[in-house]
Amino acid sequence: MNIQIILIFVCLFWAVYVLFSKFKRDFTIKKGCAKGCGMCKIVDKKVTIFLLACVCMQACSSNAKKQEMADSTSFSVGKSNKPLPKKLEKVQMADTTKFEEVPRQFTFKRGRFKENGKYGFLDSLFQIVIPAQFTEAENFQDTITKVKTEKFWGVIDDKGKWLVPAKYDKLGLFKDSVIYFIQKEKYGFVSLKGKEITKNEYDWGDNFYEKRAKVSKNKKWGFINTKGKEIIGLNYDGCRNFSDNMAAVWINSQWGYIDTTGKIRIQPQFDLALDFEKGKAKVKIDGRFVEIDKKGKVIQ
Repeated sequence: MNIQIILIFVCLFWAVYVLFSKFKRDFTIKKGCAKGCGMCKIVDKKVTIFLLACVCMQACSSNAKKQEMADSTSFSVGKSNKPLPKKLEKVQMADTTKFEEVPRQFTFKRGRFKENGKYGFLDSLFQIVIPAQFTEAENFQDTITKVKTEKFWGVIDDKGKWLVPAKYDKLGLFKDSVIYFIQKEKYGFVSLKGKEITKNEYDWGDNFYEKRAKVSKNKKWGFINTKGKEIIGLNYDGCRNFSDNMAAVWINSQWGYIDTTGKIRIQPQFDLALDFEKGKAKVKIDGRFVEIDKKGKVIQ
């Protein structure tokens, strides 16, 4: 039987005995002890303290053993405990002493390192999953990142597979599964599956916002969709990105607003027009800034 259980029973038995002796004044431990001498009470207190101390020591010892066993069979990740992976003992961590740069942070379970002048990626267990081979590399966003070979940029996944081949001078931000590229000083667009949705035909291009990207050719601006189609013609002298389903456009040295179909919603009349947000936008007219709604009315 567990020693802790035995001690608990003994302690309970002794508690009953002490309570009984309190009401039975003439009960004595030693034969011939005088009534009221106080010796029984002293013995009662000492034995009680000793038994309680034994129970406490046994409980602490038992808890320590349980914690030791738990630590040997699980490991902590953040605030939760997970079973130790069966293959963990076979994991061989990279020798980071050979690295010129070690990961400062892990994004989406990948950390960038530098070895012999080239960049690669480790997983959260410090295993090399993508060997050092890139001259430049950005941190992962979701399961993809941009990397540069000797001269050109491309996109890889978290296993090192090429999604967009490394043949571009520059790549934009990941937006709506399409990214702009620069090649021979011209802008084009490519999907994250590696398919070019436009050639490098524009003088300027931008990232996608609300599934539309502004482009420029021969000093005129318009918008394309994620399939590369010019859904709003290159009819404007300038424009801003879409925000809240509205985009500011510049016509004849004044700013107005169009909707996602290209229809003019607010006639050009402002010296400056900022993006809409939650149905309101700031504009400059007659030398002062005011706030307007989507009908062009000034908000008091």
